[in-house]
Amino acid sequence: MKASVRILGLVIGMFVLSGLAHASAGVQASVDRDHVQLGDTLTLTLDVSGASSGVSPDLAPLQKDFSVLGRSTSVSQSWVNGRVSATSSISISLRPLHAGTLTIPALDVDGQTTRPLTVQVSDAPVRGQGKVGYPAFIEVSMNAHKVYVGQQVALDVRLLYTPALMDGNMSTPQVDGAKVSALGRAVRFQTRRGGMTYNVIERHFAVIAQHAGMLQMDPVQFSGHVMDGTDPGSLFSNGKMVTARSDAPRLKVLPRPAASGKGAWLPARHLELSISGLPASGQVQVGEPVTVTLHEGATGLSAAALPMPTLPGIAGADVYPDQPQDVTHHNDHWLTGSRSRSFAIVPKRTGTLHIPAITLPWWNVVSNQPETASIPAQNITVVAAGPASPASAVPATESTAPKHAVPVASGSPADVNPKPHPATSARRMDTKSGRWRWLALASMGLWVVAAIALLAWWFMRRRRFRRDATPASDSTPGTRALRHAFLVTARGHDLHATAQALLHWAQSERGAIRNLGVLARQLDDAEQVSAIQELQRCMFAADGKAERIGERLEKSFSGGFGWIREHRDGDDGTSLPPLYPSR
Repeated sequence: MKASVRILGLVIGMFVLSGLAHASAGVQASVDRDHVQLGDTLTLTLDVSGASSGVSPDLAPLQKDFSVLGRSTSVSQSWVNGRVSATSSISISLRPLHAGTLTIPALDVDGQTTRPLTVQVSDAPVRGQGKVGYPAFIEVSMNAHKVYVGQQVALDVRLLYTPALMDGNMSTPQVDGAKVSALGRAVRFQTRRGGMTYNVIERHFAVIAQHAGMLQMDPVQFSGHVMDGTDPGSLFSNGKMVTARSDAPRLKVLPRPAASGKGAWLPARHLELSISGLPASGQVQVGEPVTVTLHEGATGLSAAALPMPTLPGIAGADVYPDQPQDVTHHNDHWLTGSRSRSFAIVPKRTGTLHIPAITLPWWNVVSNQPETASIPAQNITVVAAGPASPASAVPATESTAPKHAVPVASGSPADVNPKPHPATSARRMDTKSGRWRWLALASMGLWVVAAIALLAWWFMRRRRFRRDATPASDSTPGTRALRHAFLVTARGHDLHATAQALLHWAQSERGAIRNLGVLARQLDDAEQVSAIQELQRCMFAADGKAERIGERLEKSFSGGFGWIREHRDGDDGTSLPPLYPSR
């Protein structure tokens, strides 16, 4: 047994070594930050696949622009699809020697070459209260000091402190006349100032000026405690209190330029406009809804700053908008706003459905000039709905008995009714008995057919009773499309569009309905009637209940209409009862 275990161990070991030998080798380089300030440290990571130990990169090319502070190596192994692979990660700590755009050149790692990387290194910002040698001080920097109203400014705040710091609190930036929002999480690293090593906590903020003029940021303040080395009991004391205060940069805010036009003011670094959901075949049927989504995305603007996505007028179709979907993301420095909105387009007639071009003017703050995002015009071919399958025609069969000519001799009545021959009488008897058998079988068949017809009539009557007792179902594609369009529109806040969509849906089931009042009188559902009455009131009374009525309508009519069962064809709900009712 022990020998078998040893052999199995040897086999597994050989398999592992074989997997390591055949693992594909490769090397990739990356940095933890590509924007730093002079004196900061950054980490260069080299991931080498297919090597478990003994990796020794040549770091001499780095010494032109960086100081190599140290390096460490870690090895990880994985087993995938029966093969073992090993990866060595080499972390190299670097400090830039000067400001500017520095290049980390291609490095040779065991005969393989990495790709070059670039790092932006800026000068150290001006300090406020506190200086090199102090236990803590604060630095602030802005990417621009002259911007347009509504344009985002990237603000960075750094707290530099010595390892002796025990605790502390730092205030958030405040700018009177501007909105300040935090972006992402705080970043921690080390830097050097005046020959001393400091720990750094860096935070990023977005500043958006609300009006033109000269704005000034309030100083960012810090208070904390450091260990007091002169106190023998400093290990258990509260330490020595230290404070720091940043400078107060100013921001010049320009008004909106005249060249931007009269539309929405969108100062952004990048903006895009797109549409999705158009039929790939370029063809739809009459009454078949097409749901398209209009998307707006911008860098340097929040979703709330983007205009409401709107489709232009489309001739020959009803358009039902959905609620917009707003999302605001951010990276280390910039807001990224996204606003999307779906539209249900229901063609009403055959031909060409023309969606005009969509444009959105905006101001490029990078190039400082106006630009326009656009979507070209689209054409969709609308064809007639497919014909219903015709009922199978059952040809009527007619059994025609052969007509025999009976010779009639002139003369006496005996000649007209001659006496039959005995053999002929026997044949006639047999024919009569056969006819009686067929008549009996036919009678039984008729009874069976009558019983089947009676059962079918009973089932049809029961089915019709059930159908009348429940809300009408969407029996045609057009009705289903109009029902879907109403439910989509009810989720929005356009009450008039919601009322129009509800009427179109109701008219597809009962064409005589002309308005919401007539529709309410033909409903047997108290909740649906109450919802229609509230919709009519909200359409003419701005009391802030538009959102709730949309949700109530969607819930009330999600199962269809609760029609009155006693409704007669041709009765639109407005006619008077007969003067002399039938007894």
